[in-house]
Amino acid sequence: MVADGHLLGPPKSAHGMKLAGIDLVGADLRGADLQKCDLRKADLTGAQLDGADLSWAVLDGATLRDVGFGRARLVETTLQGADVTGADLSGVTGLTWASIRNVEGEKSARWPAGFDRSQPRVAGPLIHNYGARGDSHDRQ
Repeated sequence: MVADGHLLGPPKSAHGMKLAGIDLVGADLRGADLQKCDLRKADLTGAQLDGADLSWAVLDGATLRDVGFGRARLVETTLQGADVTGADLSGVTGLTWASIRNVEGEKSARWPAGFDRSQPRVAGPLIHNYGARGDSHDRQ
């Protein structure tokens, strides 16, 4: 459940929720399960997402100004057309340039070390692999 920019109840989970356009300005979403969330055009200005799992989430067109992503997981997360001005993505894992086309504020955002826009590789050591049954196996 989301109220006043906070996920309520342990654990913090909005797994698979449709939250397009929601106002989460300054929200404390550290450690939250936001996998498969639809956060299109959401405003997360100044939100804290350290340790959050945003794998397979859709953040297209979202406002992510000054967001602290910390060690968030962004496996297959899309940020197309998002505003990342001043955002700190330096510690994220799973992010690829292919998933962040046409972002605004790209030059002022902090990206993972060695993250090269010309290379479609994954940021960080996490590579997500799925077995035949859909089981998740993380490997370093």
